[in-house]
Amino acid sequence: MSVERLLRIHGKPPREVYFDHENSGWVPPEVVKAMIPYYNIKGYGHPAITHKPGWEAYEVIYKTKELVARTIGVGSTDEIVITHSGTEANNLAILGTALANRKRSGKIVVSAIEHLSVIFPAEQAEKLWGFKVVRVPVDEEGFVDPDILAAYIDKDTILVSIQMVNHEIGTIQPIKD
Repeated sequence: MSVERLLRIHGKPPREVYFDHENSGWVPPEVVKAMIPYYNIKGYGHPAITHKPGWEAYEVIYKTKELVARTIGVGSTDEIVITHSGTEANNLAILGTALANRKRSGKIVVSAIEHLSVIFPAEQAEKLWGFKVVRVPVDEEGFVDPDILAAYIDKDTILVSIQMVNHEIGTIQPIKD
């Protein structure tokens, strides 16, 4: 069924209210404008290939890593890893940490409302290498109590993952506290 037909059946709403930003959303015009050169002028080549578009793509990535390193106060661009998505980044961080610690086993601590891209690799580390995945409870608004979290962390803990901003309910953890 087409959008036009659905609008004829249900009527056009007086104004749009969009509640699905977790899955997708509009891109601000200034972001689109800033990204256009990287989609069709420079930066579209494969950064590991030795031709002009590849060199341009490598330069874009390197300059981006420099900017990120300066912004977060990291000494070297080698400490910045660019991935294709948050899911890939979470898999790399969690499974990489677990793999590096697989001989000592231990515990992975996550909040009870973590994104599945955190839960699934933690559970995979549990199955593959015997790690214990521990879920820290949250209150009715999605907050992790720092004292309760501290009680879950011990010498066997290899990783703690607590979302700063929850993707579904919007809770912002008071990290500075």
